[in-house]
Amino acid sequence: MVAFGCDITPTWPANSTSISSQEASDICTKLNNDHFTKKKIVNALTTAVFQEIEPRLQYAISSGLSLVPVGSVQSFLPQKNLFAQEGLHEKWLQRISGYYFAKSLLRDVAFKSSNDVHSDKHNGPSNELKKTHQNVGDLRFTFYYDPIEPLNSIEIGRNINPEILCCKLGAYDEY
Repeated sequence: MVAFGCDITPTWPANSTSISSQEASDICTKLNNDHFTKKKIVNALTTAVFQEIEPRLQYAISSGLSLVPVGSVQSFLPQKNLFAQEGLHEKWLQRISGYYFAKSLLRDVAFKSSNDVHSDKHNGPSNELKKTHQNVGDLRFTFYYDPIEPLNSIEIGRNINPEILCCKLGAYDEY
C-alpha cells in the first residue's frame, strides 16, 4: 500500500500507462469473486491502516507535532464532465473514481519532524517508538480546497472545505 483515498493528480513513473477499463473491470471481478485475493487485499488494507498509519498519527498527535506544507500548491482544472451544483455554486466538475471535483487548489502536508523522541528515563526510547518517530514525516495528506466555497462548513448541503483527499505513505514517492 502506498496511498489511501482519491489522488486526483497522481505522479506516475516515467513511461507508465494507465490500465484500460476492461483491465480495471477484470481486477474488480477477481476481487469480488476470489476469496483468497479478497483476503489478501483486506489484510494489506488493515495492516497499512493499523500498523502503519494509526501509530504514526497517534505519535504525531500525542507529541503535538504540527502539519507543515510539502512542495508547492497545485491547481486542479477539471475536465468538463458535468456542469452542476456543487456546494453553493454551479460549476464544471470532473468525475474521478466515482467522485466529482471542481476547480481547486491542492496542497500536500506532513507532520513536522521532532528531534526529541520521548523515552522511558530508565530504558531509553523503545524500538517501536523510534520507528514510529522516524516514519511520522513519511505520512503525507493531500488537501483539496475550493476557493469559491465557504471554509469548514458543517451545515447540511455544504461541503467540508478544505478536505483531505488522500493519505500517502513514504513509499508513494518511490513509484
